[in-house]
Amino acid sequence: MFKTLIFYLLLEKRNIYINKYIFPLRVLSSLLNMIFYYYAAKAFLPNKDFFTEAGNTNLFEYVMVGELTLSLVSDSLLIFSHHIKKILNFNIFDSLLNTKSSMYRILLQNGISSLILSILLIITEMSMLYWIFGLTFPLLNLFGAIITNLIFIPLFISLGIVSASLFIIFKRGTSLMGTFVTLLSLVSGVYFPIETFPKIFSKLLVNINPFQFLISETRLILSEGLYSPRYLTYIVVVLLLNIIMSFAARSILSFSVRVYKRRGTKIWLTS
Repeated sequence: MFKTLIFYLLLEKRNIYINKYIFPLRVLSSLLNMIFYYYAAKAFLPNKDFFTEAGNTNLFEYVMVGELTLSLVSDSLLIFSHHIKKILNFNIFDSLLNTKSSMYRILLQNGISSLILSILLIITEMSMLYWIFGLTFPLLNLFGAIITNLIFIPLFISLGIVSASLFIIFKRGTSLMGTFVTLLSLVSGVYFPIETFPKIFSKLLVNINPFQFLISETRLILSEGLYSPRYLTYIVVVLLLNIIMSFAARSILSFSVRVYKRRGTKIWLTS
């Protein structure tokens, strides 16, 4: 398993980071993004009527923590459909179905290799926030925030695999998932509090948008070392969903493969 994971990691590096300049350019892009928000935060003071849940954080920290929190979960939702499209474009889907490894394992290993690279970029961005912008958090708070985010990752990985399975069945859907993730992100409070929306809408978002919970809890843990009253309930629910969705994702992917075999025709992708 470990050797296979290393192989997929190297393959992913070759596919995404085509040459040695790609990763440094992504880091540079992240740095420019941080500089923009750093000086924008100095120019615009947050409205205290809406930023009541920000705790001791400032506007720069507010946005940076939100973006870093969303980056890994968003990748978990989108990367598996990307890999299915890549496998189909390379015309190796049928060959992989004839190997001893299940499609679930193949897809999971590809996805994890991509997420490892995403984590490396996040670590690099966190290092820049610390060394360049002086953004620091107590070690215990940072540990609590990391654990909270990692608890959610299996759920989003399972949902990403379900999305990839639906793509196999319907031959489309990656754009729809991308749009869905973008909408959830915009109304998650990553750039501004959801309290700015109408009251009924903001209350709805608190209850149905997992991004919103994850971002708000991460900010609260990092800035004050506190956990909201709903924290334990949500974590228990997510842990149960992790188990349920793991089995569901495997079953739905197996079903999509059976549909593909029964259909008997290759999936041709259009640009």
